[in-house]
Amino acid sequence: MQLMDELPMLYLILTATWCLYERNDLQGSMKGKMRAGLVLVICIVCTGLIAFTEKSDTAHDIGRSIMVVSFSGSLIYVFYAASIATGEHQEVLGKDEYNPMGELFSYGFLSMMVALISWIIDNMMCDFLYSLPIYPQLHAIGWHFGTASAVYFMLLALHIHRLGMKSYKYEIDYVYYIIPVVKT
Repeated sequence: MQLMDELPMLYLILTATWCLYERNDLQGSMKGKMRAGLVLVICIVCTGLIAFTEKSDTAHDIGRSIMVVSFSGSLIYVFYAASIATGEHQEVLGKDEYNPMGELFSYGFLSMMVALISWIIDNMMCDFLYSLPIYPQLHAIGWHFGTASAVYFMLLALHIHRLGMKSYKYEIDYVYYIIPVVKT
């Protein structure tokens, strides 16, 4: 069950990395398709090594190492590339225009930081948290809700970037005043 938590997150962060890396390839070049294939191979190799080997096996450790390194590197790249993509989108919009992409990436970054802090606290202070009268569910609520929110905000921002690069008009609407939705 732990893998049902970890592997989809790896797939998402690698896909987001590919989307950001290929964000200006509007024609779908062969190199971009090859990079997409590389992402698929990494996902398949990690899944195979982790899901189908024993925890004590060296192959399992190799799979975990590949997963940790690719996840960490991708997470750093996503936030770095997101800041660059936001600047590119501002250029497309014009200097003085409101840029919702930056706002969405900021929400995504904040959500990811809340998720990471929740996960770290939950792991480091597990015994203390369980001793409280009400367990705060930092992993379930903080980590899962935070990462899901971060992915949602970042994917919306990437969608806005793509629309802007193709000169499509869009607007941001909010469901219940808090959930952003892109309308074209």
